Amino acid sequence: METVNTLLLSLIFAINMQSQTLAYAESNAIPTCTNPDGGKKSENNKTETVRFTYEVYGEIPVKETVFEETHYLGSEITDKWNTFRISYTQEYEISVGLSSSVVEIRKPAVYNSVIKVDKYLKKAIRKNEISEEDVRKRFAHMLDCANVICTENNTTDLERVVAAIKEPMAILEFFDKIVLVTL
Repeated sequence: METVNTLLLSLIFAINMQSQTLAYAESNAIPTCTNPDGGKKSENNKTETVRFTYEVYGEIPVKETVFEETHYLGSEITDKWNTFRISYTQEYEISVGLSSSVVEIRKPAVYNSVIKVDKYLKKAIRKNEISEEDVRKRFAHMLDCANVICTENNTTDLERVVAAIKEPMAILEFFDKIVLVTL
């Protein structure tokens, strides 16, 4: 009888904590989106922009890597790039059957968009279509945003919008509009 009472109290406590967590998440939703559909026409026929804002407590963390991959845009980008790679990919070794590994990608829409923009920028710099200094600044912001988004919970609207954008420069412009608020 005492065990049943303990279980019931534990269940009531767990339900109470879950409802408090959900209420907090709804009232303090960090990602804000003024238009999750990606830019509908408004009454005055102007396209509304999607705006996402994320809060950052302190500095954006840089993770240490075992195997550091040097980035073509320099050491500042290299640290952010390696943090991005570590944050978004998880490799699992499979011991059953053939010896191999599986790589799991967190938030594939964001990951794939950053990879697409990186490849595009590398080609554009090589062809002298874009200034390297401008690209370095914008890509650093994109990596900062991606590294913050990786740990956020409410990113489905952002992921949907990013997945719908096909052009690399449009993806970069979208990330330029993401605001990171440092607290």
